[in-house]
Amino acid sequence: MTLRARRRDFLAALLGAPALSSLAACVDDGVPDGELIDPGMNLGHRLRELHRAGPFVPPAVAPDAPVFDAIVVGGGVAGLAAVRRLRAAGLERVQLIELDDRLGGTARHGESPVTRYPWGAHYVTAPLRDDTLTIGVLDELGAIEGRDTLGHPIIGERFGCREPDERLFVDGRFHEGLTPQAALEPHDEHDLRRFEALVDELGALVDAVGAPAFALPRARS
Repeated sequence: MTLRARRRDFLAALLGAPALSSLAACVDDGVPDGELIDPGMNLGHRLRELHRAGPFVPPAVAPDAPVFDAIVVGGGVAGLAAVRRLRAAGLERVQLIELDDRLGGTARHGESPVTRYPWGAHYVTAPLRDDTLTIGVLDELGAIEGRDTLGHPIIGERFGCREPDERLFVDGRFHEGLTPQAALEPHDEHDLRRFEALVDELGALVDAVGAPAFALPRARS
């Protein structure tokens, strides 16, 4: 099979490793050995079987059962951030419910015989001085060592990481970037270049006083 064979291979590459794993039976492109990770699968199956057994009857509420100001469902990045904001707003009785036995969601890490590895891209770009929300979180974590002459936070060296290189594994080898260049048809490449040029144009767009069109926090846009 060649790199320029079919659009299906190009789409599968863009969908990433999980999609490639599911397509392994019909696409022989030398995908490395791996497994599908499904946190909470066993508990989820238990809940399904409980539902199949008959109508769910909730247990009686004990007289001394705790009362919560808020309940957050899901202990991924969004859920953990919600708990932090709720507690910062003065709510002390906040309960977090998570199906898995570990918090973090896709921001967790795994470990192989060679090294630890992230499940997803859960690094953050060092914030500028106006990004007070991100600075607040990093400050709580002890990641900020001070400020430079412009007021931007200085991140501790041990919290930094190398700017990541992005690659795709297609047809038995890695390709640099998120688009396998050799698999693009001429019109695909044309559309990609137009898209990249538009992103660059919007990224450089500022108003009369120099405020960028797109910035974080959004109030700076």
